[in-house]
Amino acid sequence: MNRYLVLGLAVVVVFGGAIVWGANDTFDTADDLGTLGEHGTLRAEDYSISPPSDVDFVKFYVSCRMEVTIETMGVGDADTVIELYDSSYDLIEEDDDSGSGYYSLIQMTLDPGLYYVKVFEYGQNDEISNYDIVISGGACLGSEPVTTGTGAVVAWIPYSDRDEEWAHMREVLNRAGIRFAEITATDRDSLERALAGAGCLIIPEQEEAEEDELEDLGYACRWVLRDFLDMGGLIVGLSYARGADDILRGARIVDFDDAENITNETVYVADPADPLVRGVDSSFTGRDGATDFVGVDSRAHVVVEDADGDPVVFWEEVEEGKLIMIGFDFYEYNDAMATILVNAVAGTVPCPTCTSCPVTIQALGSVPGRISITATMEPGDLDFWSFTVSSSTYVSIETITDGDTVIYLYDENWNFLAADDDSGSGTGSLIEEYLDRGTYYVLVLDFGTPESYDYRYRLEIEG
Repeated sequence: MNRYLVLGLAVVVVFGGAIVWGANDTFDTADDLGTLGEHGTLRAEDYSISPPSDVDFVKFYVSCRMEVTIETMGVGDADTVIELYDSSYDLIEEDDDSGSGYYSLIQMTLDPGLYYVKVFEYGQNDEISNYDIVISGGACLGSEPVTTGTGAVVAWIPYSDRDEEWAHMREVLNRAGIRFAEITATDRDSLERALAGAGCLIIPEQEEAEEDELEDLGYACRWVLRDFLDMGGLIVGLSYARGADDILRGARIVDFDDAENITNETVYVADPADPLVRGVDSSFTGRDGATDFVGVDSRAHVVVEDADGDPVVFWEEVEEGKLIMIGFDFYEYNDAMATILVNAVAGTVPCPTCTSCPVTIQALGSVPGRISITATMEPGDLDFWSFTVSSSTYVSIETITDGDTVIYLYDENWNFLAADDDSGSGTGSLIEEYLDRGTYYVLVLDFGTPESYDYRYRLEIEG
């Protein structure tokens, strides 16, 4: 039985002089140990089994495919049993005495995602006064980027119109080659499982619900959303009348609200240097429906504003994460609106949750100069290449192919720089950027679905 924490304060209840800690004896009340990174360790200390029928649950997130060791340890001859469950509460593995003495140990390779550990006393007829749970991870394995079962990007659409607004957003994201998962969860646990390991949560307009329903939904899921941001997640919210602002306000994360209808009015780029408006003209029309916002925190960074100077697109840091708000619902959209959406989401593709991306990357050489390599694009491929720039110069990165590629460019810290679909010849891709000295990464993937056909492409980098 573990300590029960509320707002950082330990809450105890005294009965007849005995201190009784709050329960963590179900999946729903499992103690959150955080994310297990490469070569990381998570510890749950000073737990106890009392009374003998007591059980303890903890949960943790695995950031990449790795070998994970889960063990109990303590003093004396306590006899524990541990059970490991996946995010759907299905039993994966169990152990009694593989650890030290009668303590327990599980060692196995786990994919990215959310996991639960249940601990109880063997036979459930003795108390355990004090024990620890230690979870340790090895090196990231395999050649695929960390995306988890739900994908690096999750779209939360419980009340979205899938034939209009969300259909248009899906069209834009698919065209940019951004992979995502769609979820319709309306409860905390389902949302938490869907977000396990994800880096970006998109919350579109939710026009099939009333504002108070959305606020109630946000309040019910407030801890999941706050934890997601606290773990460095990105929320991209869209709103016109009933959208992300209502959910986030219900979650007590923000205080702002959508305000004036500015459909078909001209809006203006307030910060041309911001990555959100890379490739966007200095002014454009907000199509049906467009809104500005009121009550935005003074620390927010306004990127697009209306004629009155009110924010239409802005971002702010929340906890350890980031919130991007876009005042368009995509009932109608234009190139500028589509570009802003792609720029907002693309920064989390392909590796939002890993500090060193565990993928196979082929080094190609350096520029100034010319690099050319031919490769095969197979269904579902994510081809990573790296090159160095020895002196600052304009660099063109192009694919020549009969297929349909999308390319992404990242700096040496995996910060997103640019993306392109069809600016090259035919359906080839082309990025032209002025790059400083350093190492850069290129991701090439197919525009279509993971079941697309095989084809050859030539990647040319010249500067």
